Amino acid sequence: MKYGRSAIPNWYPTSFCVYKCGQATFQMKDSNIPRLHSTLVFIMDHFTIAELCSARLLKEFLAATNSPHLHDMEGINLPEQQMKTFFSKNTQKQLFKAFGEVAWHGVALCRWLNCIETCIKLQITKNLLLKMGL
Repeated sequence: MKYGRSAIPNWYPTSFCVYKCGQATFQMKDSNIPRLHSTLVFIMDHFTIAELCSARLLKEFLAATNSPHLHDMEGINLPEQQMKTFFSKNTQKQLFKAFGEVAWHGVALCRWLNCIETCIKLQITKNLLLKMGL
């Protein structure tokens, strides 16, 4: 599914979008935590993991969610239900492969892993699991 400029609301900070050849490319490196939070929530609402993979942005997206400031229960916090919805409607193999490529903070990794449905049996390799833990 392709998203053009019309997929991004007028109120959305356009500094996060760079358009190349008619495709939206998101730049997710920002020190402004509220703006980064809004960007990540927007991406979780409008894109799937498969779409982020095809645009080669999944690793960058996960790295952007790795900020401890986004998982502060007393401050700005990524909504866990939205994280679960984003995770559950997409393929796990692509997500876990990208998980192994990010140097995770403990709280961020724990929150993502809590989004896994307990009834789902994961079939991932031992090496991939070790990458996530290191």
